[in-house]
Amino acid sequence: MKVFDDIVDALRTHHDKLIAFVMLVCLILSLLYLAVQIGRIQEKQREWDEEIRDMKPAHLDAEVQDESVFQQARKAIGAPFQIDYNAWTNRQLVTPEMRVWCVDCRWPIPYLAMQCAHEGCKRPQPPIIDIRRDTDKDQMPDEWEKKHGLNPLDPTDANKDKDDDGFSNVEECLAQPSTDPADPRSRPELPAKLRVDRLVVRPFILKFRSTVVGPDGFRTYGLNRSQAGSLMTFFKKIGQEACGFKLVKFEEKYEMRTTATSKVSQRVDLSELTLVQGDKVVVLVKGVDAEQFEYTVHLFFLVGSKEIAAKPGDVFVLQDERYKMLRIDRDSESVAIEREQDGKQFTVGQKLTKRND
Repeated sequence: MKVFDDIVDALRTHHDKLIAFVMLVCLILSLLYLAVQIGRIQEKQREWDEEIRDMKPAHLDAEVQDESVFQQARKAIGAPFQIDYNAWTNRQLVTPEMRVWCVDCRWPIPYLAMQCAHEGCKRPQPPIIDIRRDTDKDQMPDEWEKKHGLNPLDPTDANKDKDDDGFSNVEECLAQPSTDPADPRSRPELPAKLRVDRLVVRPFILKFRSTVVGPDGFRTYGLNRSQAGSLMTFFKKIGQEACGFKLVKFEEKYEMRTTATSKVSQRVDLSELTLVQGDKVVVLVKGVDAEQFEYTVHLFFLVGSKEIAAKPGDVFVLQDERYKMLRIDRDSESVAIEREQDGKQFTVGQKLTKRND
């Protein structure tokens, strides 16, 4: 045991020297291994070089190949055959549009071409084309599409706006008469883009409250206006205006009526005051709320998403045209408007816009 302890003590005392010795031995072994591997690599390289030098062709009598076929194919890929047809919309693409076989040379030719671009063959005279024919089923006849530069085989061009005037191509086609989809100055009637958003109904704002006879014998009529929670009183004479309504007539009326609290008949003042605003006539009974209502229509103009609020008699503008609100039909939720410049009238509804000729 004493010998073992002496060894342990020696290792503890000289452990750093022992580690250095072990590392030195590993380094020497690594250098020896590397030298051996370098020798083997050099030997393999010499063997490979000798094998390459000794290689000879297996077919000494092989003929030289003709590269003309390859060159022709390469040229065709670089410059593919293009049919000279101005109606193509994808002239820069290798993939063609719809084609048919030429009846003589059997080369592909454009669907609507009358002469083969490859051999000059002429196609047979086609049958008479129905001007109402709609190949792509986009509600635009083929003849109309071709006339205005559209594709009769592409249904997606119906909802596009070629001249950016707010009307789609199909809307310009269906207009009566049809307009030019490539000219922003040629467009359908602007009311075709109007829709009734909602109707707002409010009770009549004026109430006939009193009659005052002045020293001169002329009557003055008291009118209350109730709007947005506020109350205002006007005293006007016949011929004067209150809130845009002109007082035109007063008729004195009385009736004998029995009240709810008494069985005795009493004389009740039911005099009438007539107001006029344009074509609108309102008859107010003294002390009684008017049975008439005021209508305000809120329109939505699809071109530019413009909202318009108007009452009968109001004037509003659509782009460069002025229109007057004529009538509001509460039952059908439609309105009648008139264009000032030529007096044309239009009916505007929620889902459909019609013109009254």
